[in-house]
Amino acid sequence: MLRDGRSYLAEAFVGLGATVYGTFDRKEGSGYLFRYIRVEGVQANGKPFVGREHHLWIFRGCKMIDLMQYSMKQGDKFRIKGEPYLYRRKNGTYDFSIQHIHTFEKIRDYDFPTAGELPEQKLQKCRCVFCFQRDRCNGFCTQKR
Repeated sequence: MLRDGRSYLAEAFVGLGATVYGTFDRKEGSGYLFRYIRVEGVQANGKPFVGREHHLWIFRGCKMIDLMQYSMKQGDKFRIKGEPYLYRRKNGTYDFSIQHIHTFEKIRDYDFPTAGELPEQKLQKCRCVFCFQRDRCNGFCTQKR
């Protein structure tokens, strides 16, 4: 069962991949932990979105570039492009990670979305769910705001 806080990676999962910005925290076993995650992606309906996640584990050997070639220290910031996928943890719960990574680069900084910036995006999503034209949507909203 997924927790509610992982909704943005789930949206990218059903969409067209994701760009993830994160701060490296630590390496543990075969995994790399990133925190303060900014997720940018495109939903299945073609609409872009921006969201945030608490953390993201990326594991070695899951169809990606070799992260061991990068010298990472705690606090380094990275931009990662790839495909989110669902994996099963040791305790039986599910979570998201990134595979098929084709871009992994160190960056200076990134904007972490605040909680105040996200409600408008969620409100728009609710409008689309209840829109009478959602079956014929072309991506341009005709509803009054």
